[in-house]
Amino acid sequence: CLASNGALKLKYLVLNNNQIGDQGATVIGQALASNGAWELKELLLYRNQIGDRGATAIGQALACNAALKLEKLWLNNNQVGDQGAAAIGQALASNGALKLTALNLG
Repeated sequence: CLASNGALKLKYLVLNNNQIGDQGATVIGQALASNGAWELKELLLYRNQIGDRGATAIGQALACNAALKLEKLWLNNNQVGDQGAAAIGQALASNGALKLTALNLG
């Protein structure tokens, strides 16, 4: 189970152009929220038909997991609207440990 593996050393997760949608983004968000040992630096999810629900799930994960080492998050060319963008923004504001250097929601 991806979410419960405390030894996961994955640094780059690239799922571009896979049409994972909100459901897939929500599963990724749940995994990120539940595993503080992730070494993930780049999460690239562009062109996946992710909307506000999926972006909000990812935002909630970013907000609650202070151990995340994520530096780049690409959600461009999805259907992320105001609600999803606000969730990501709130996560950045509330998680001072997060060192995100690149964010693309366009």
